Amino acid sequence: MNVNFADWKQQISGHVNNRINSSEDTVYTIQVVVHVVYLNDNVYENIPDDVIHSQITALNRDFNNLNADSVNLRPYFMPFKGKARIKFELAQFAPNGAPSTGITHTKGSLGNLPGWMVTDLLDSNPLLASLLTLAKFEPLKSEFNLITGGSIGKPAWDTKRYLNIWVCDMNYSKRNCRNCLSLRPGSGTLLGMAYPPPNIPHWTTTFIFGTDTIRQDGSLDRGVQNDGVVIDFRAFGINNWFSRDSASQRFRDFYSNGRTPVHEVGHYLGLRHTWGDSVTTTIAGVQISSPPGCVLDDYIDDTPNDKTAFANLVTNLNNICDTTINSCDDPYLGTDYPDMFENYMNYSTDVCYNLFTKQQVDFMRFILTTRRQNIIIKKELEPTLPTTIRNPKMKETGISIYPNPVNDILTLHFDRVINKDVQVDIIDITGKVVLSAVVESNTFDKMIHLKSLAGGIYLIKLSNNDFNTTAKFVKE
Repeated sequence: MNVNFADWKQQISGHVNNRINSSEDTVYTIQVVVHVVYLNDNVYENIPDDVIHSQITALNRDFNNLNADSVNLRPYFMPFKGKARIKFELAQFAPNGAPSTGITHTKGSLGNLPGWMVTDLLDSNPLLASLLTLAKFEPLKSEFNLITGGSIGKPAWDTKRYLNIWVCDMNYSKRNCRNCLSLRPGSGTLLGMAYPPPNIPHWTTTFIFGTDTIRQDGSLDRGVQNDGVVIDFRAFGINNWFSRDSASQRFRDFYSNGRTPVHEVGHYLGLRHTWGDSVTTTIAGVQISSPPGCVLDDYIDDTPNDKTAFANLVTNLNNICDTTINSCDDPYLGTDYPDMFENYMNYSTDVCYNLFTKQQVDFMRFILTTRRQNIIIKKELEPTLPTTIRNPKMKETGISIYPNPVNDILTLHFDRVINKDVQVDIIDITGKVVLSAVVESNTFDKMIHLKSLAGGIYLIKLSNNDFNTTAKFVKE
């Protein structure tokens, strides 16, 4: 496939970086079907429906900036925080029109295969795995029917109409024993993978990378029956049964909040890893990246360049969200930002993740409305700030302030479009207005500089012709 990457970058810039994506305030609902394929009928592998519902909740939480831990985002990244306005809903009807829960459960059979993933074949037949990979072998051929007469799984529902998510044991060949759920120490764990959308030039390389994504050349007939996301049952849902009973507190802390599927659905909607997929190895104690880190592009400007996956840079597991790591000396908008471990498209952990950036959000919406528009089942206009309530609570208006307490800069964030300028007044405990500012219409983030104010308790008042609201904050 001959790709003019300069043209593609310009196309992305036109639709994403300049924020001219039409219907920016439209909420798109996409329908999802979850296929549970299990070997042993227990609550770990054949995950209950309530766990599946918890994962849909997690997707809606993180894609729409409803996660409570967003307060942990470092202040200098707050202006980058985006809200996808994408909702996920389990399908109410099957492809034949019959009523459905959007969930299927299938008892699978591996036959004589060591596992369902190409990586499983590496242990038993490296040559076969190599040939299959070189031939652009699709690892979900007929959905887990890898080899004729081999495994039995669950075929996809129409991939042009549904986001198919399969949940299975992606690490079967690494089990301690046939009926053990725990894995051999040091064997590595594959928690998820996804097919990005077709005909995306910056996804042209066919490769199995790290622990999650397998990609086909966009010019190749990828086989639409394979399109979707696959998640290991250990990392699906919020606090699933495996996580509850796991002997590893580390696993519970790092992978129990439903964020592996969030990462993989990001790939499904076209996002690359934040470090651009440079592969880093350690030779004689020295980390070497190929191609060189800090050079590859994820085609998103507001994700600071990283040398490699954040997980490769962490040296102290007691400080898994290490704020001191800055692997690239590559300023963005004049600032050399540290590595953004909070980003869902990095490799960190569920306790570190908490955002998609604005440009990642716009890119996913661009992909959704072009390459994957048929999975949209509902389009709703998100309401602007309330006009019938004169004195709503600030959270009811979709406005938030952070950090609180604050040192020098207080940021106002507007979740919804505001059509009129907003007057901002800072009021001290005597009732005196000590600072004023104006937030122009169609603004999503506004920084208020408070360095001149003494420490203490203040009120911030926001008002225009439609509403009047206040909140309290502390100046340190």
